[in-house]
Amino acid sequence: LVAQPTMTVVVHRSLTAPALCVVEPAGAAHYRLVVSEVLGDQGPEAASEGAGSNAKSTKSNGGGNKKSEVYTSETIHGANFYERLGLDPLGISVGPEEVKRAYHKALLIYHPDKTGRGDEDEVFLAIQEAHDTLSDATRRKAYDSLNEFDDTIPSGNESGDYYEVYGPVFHSNGRFAVKVPVPSLGDDATPDDQVFEFYRYWEGFESWRDFSRSEDLEHDPEEADSREEKRWMIKENSKQVKQLKNKDNQRIIDLTQRAKLRDPRVKRFAERAKAEKQAARQAKHKAREALEAEEAQRKADLRAKEQELDAKKQAGAKAAKQEKERVKKAGRRIRSFLRRFASLVATQQVSGSAPKDLCFTELEVDLVCEHLGEDLQALQALLGAFGALGGGGGGGGDESVNPNDATCTAAGLEAGAQAVHEALAKMRAKMRAAKEDEQARAKKARQTRAAEAARKEEQVRQAKEAELKWDKDELSWLAKGAKKFPAGYAKRWETVAQYINQQMRDVPNYAEKTKEACLNKYNQIAQSNFKASSASVSGSGSAAFASSAQARSDAFAKASEGSSEGGASPGKKEAAASAASGAAEVEEGGEGADSKWSPEQQKQLEGALAKYPASMDKAERWTGIGKEVEGKTKKQCAERFKFLRQKLSAAKK
Repeated sequence: LVAQPTMTVVVHRSLTAPALCVVEPAGAAHYRLVVSEVLGDQGPEAASEGAGSNAKSTKSNGGGNKKSEVYTSETIHGANFYERLGLDPLGISVGPEEVKRAYHKALLIYHPDKTGRGDEDEVFLAIQEAHDTLSDATRRKAYDSLNEFDDTIPSGNESGDYYEVYGPVFHSNGRFAVKVPVPSLGDDATPDDQVFEFYRYWEGFESWRDFSRSEDLEHDPEEADSREEKRWMIKENSKQVKQLKNKDNQRIIDLTQRAKLRDPRVKRFAERAKAEKQAARQAKHKAREALEAEEAQRKADLRAKEQELDAKKQAGAKAAKQEKERVKKAGRRIRSFLRRFASLVATQQVSGSAPKDLCFTELEVDLVCEHLGEDLQALQALLGAFGALGGGGGGGGDESVNPNDATCTAAGLEAGAQAVHEALAKMRAKMRAAKEDEQARAKKARQTRAAEAARKEEQVRQAKEAELKWDKDELSWLAKGAKKFPAGYAKRWETVAQYINQQMRDVPNYAEKTKEACLNKYNQIAQSNFKASSASVSGSGSAAFASSAQARSDAFAKASEGSSEGGASPGKKEAAASAASGAAEVEEGGEGADSKWSPEQQKQLEGALAKYPASMDKAERWTGIGKEVEGKTKKQCAERFKFLRQKLSAAKK
């Protein structure tokens, strides 16, 4: 008996209990059974022809039962690659092992050894093509990109349930996703965060879909007549593939945008956001109105306070003005009484009833009143010294008494006159003290101005002395600066002065040089000693320069040498010698730099070279060496070291 695919049999064993198992049809007997069922009673000898007939056959795929068509040369080309191997037409969830098993099973039917139609059998070649494509990952991806897929997307105006219209479209396009898992569209109850995560995914959707096998490609490289033509076809196809890829990406973008525009969940979210935004705007508006009202109230309160303060200030100013007017009026009235009493005292003095030394004039009354000013109490006290006033009753404060009619007793006049004289004495003493203070301040100011003038004169004198007094190092740096910054250099002497000050900044008690001092010293040496230097060095010229364009520098160096050889004054001789030394030192490796070193300086240089090794920083090393050698700068020490090293090298050679 031949077992059917789903037949279950009982196997009896002698040593174990009965067990159930599935018997799978396979082998030559199964093939003959299939052929006999397809061809009827034609028998096994017609197997080769029967395998190619149009009939139905039962076929096992992965252990399951599935009806599959036995293809002929007329029908094989109408099936896709998956159908040719008896697999799912869309190829969903079909792995490499399933493809391999399906290919082996197809060979049992379509192999030339089974059909007898030879290696050129169209059916066998189609099966072989399907297997070659689906077993290669790259070729399968290109094939799957175009296999049984509907590229249409909703237009955005469809009626019906939104989720039923767009859900399947997103699901089918998800087969090309690079990032998995692919989120689903969901339903009306899907949370907002998942909805927007879904759209973020599809807005950045990455597709592996390949259009290299598209039927829309214009050229077939396999039909090229040469390698150049083939390369050109491949290049043109690549351009078309890129265009198709961009078109497909735009299709996904359009799908996502249309779905998002129609999504009721997005609309509800937008409405809620709009309502929240409106509520926030209204709350902000109300808060702003409250702040404005509060600010307006604060400004109103501030204005009220300011008005109140202004009113108080005005009232105080008015009261002060009234008080001032009252004091002035009272002072004028008291002055009138005092003038009246001055005339009464003068009258009594003429008649002989009053001492002569008690008289006082109206001018003295005015001076006393001006001195006392607005001191009403002092004025009243002065008037009160005259005692009770007559002429209508009441004192000086009584408005009914006319000052011109006032009278006073003889004792009152005497006492009042004494009080006036005492006030005059105090006034004069105070005026003398003020005058003495003013004279003392003026004298102090004159002394201060004189001291400041003397200080400035001393500074000018010291500056002039500093300009005239140049030591050896300063002259050396002047010579170097004059050569380093030749005539025509922008701001030459200002730059030379800065150069000298920079080099001498570490020297204690160094007075900085100005550009005028540098220019004057240069001209002094280069011009005033030019003739003497020319006469004294007529046969030597050891420090002269070759170029005529540097004549002034030549004169500067020659004047220095001539002053040292001739009968110049000691000051000029020292300056000239220093300048000549500086001019000679600027010549790299010259004899002038060597002859100006004393044995003591040479010894100090050797000790400093041992103290500051070459492993130190170059600038720091030579700065330290320059400080160790008296009368030499770090640059002079470096030039001396270079000169000695050249001499030693020459001696070795």
